[in-house]
Amino acid sequence: MSHNMLTYHVINDFCADGPQPSDVFTLLDRAIRLYRLVLSDRSKALRVGRNGETLDMVRCVLTNPCNPVREDVLVLDFLDHPDWRADRAITHAARTLADKLHIRYCLFRGCVLPVPVTDKLPRNLRGLRLWPTVPGDPATAVRWVEVAGVGRLSPGEFRRRYRAREGTSSTYPLVLRITAHVRRPNGRCRDLKLLPWEFHLMARAREEECQ
Repeated sequence: MSHNMLTYHVINDFCADGPQPSDVFTLLDRAIRLYRLVLSDRSKALRVGRNGETLDMVRCVLTNPCNPVREDVLVLDFLDHPDWRADRAITHAARTLADKLHIRYCLFRGCVLPVPVTDKLPRNLRGLRLWPTVPGDPATAVRWVEVAGVGRLSPGEFRRRYRAREGTSSTYPLVLRITAHVRRPNGRCRDLKLLPWEFHLMARAREEECQ
């Protein structure tokens, strides 16, 4: 069990008289109450501090270029940090935020995804493996990316539209499905439609196999 003391910060970038980065809480419920008071038409975030480092855990962003209404999303950057990912207090805070803020989507590696309901693959996908064209690079197993309001894009077109401006825009692609090349236990390969989080879990398993 983790013994790290977490802190919580409410960030309101566009309002000079609103909550500033110096507003630090040791209780998550108090941070959530203040976060809710900040208007959702502004760029805001709820940040978690751990051992002197901070990461956004919730961010208010545009999830659909055709809809001007911003929405709270759960930021999963902490999953790319092994010590954060292994901290039970962090995962508990993430679940609490998703529940209390009624979050529908998460933000992971520059994409908005439907929030995952489990960290395990469904039974029908167990035993399948991503089959990338470049060994060791699970992303090259992707054939198509389905984006809300846009449709089906090739990996190259997806990168051209979104990756070039990653980190410079508050609008992120909402990815609904990923078609990937997979290998069955009997050795046969096929293209299969996956939920984005299913693809991530299979990619993570593939990366662990190659380590």
